[in-house]
Amino acid sequence: MNLKKVVVNRVLSELSADLGNYLPTDVSHEEGGYEVGVCVFAPGSAELAIRASLDAISEVSS
Repeated sequence: MNLKKVVVNRVLSELSADLGNYLPTDVSHEEGGYEVGVCVFAPGSAELAIRASLDAISEVSS
């Protein structure tokens, strides 16, 4: 199964020791705003997380 063709809407959710942060898309970084201004992630981070997640899912499902 080619997951990249199957996955249309992507959601990344996390909760770790009550620490959370906003993982904005590149479009959100361009738009700016409070959330982007205080997040610790650089542009491109969301796409890297999505790719890594899809790769991990692909490894365990093959």
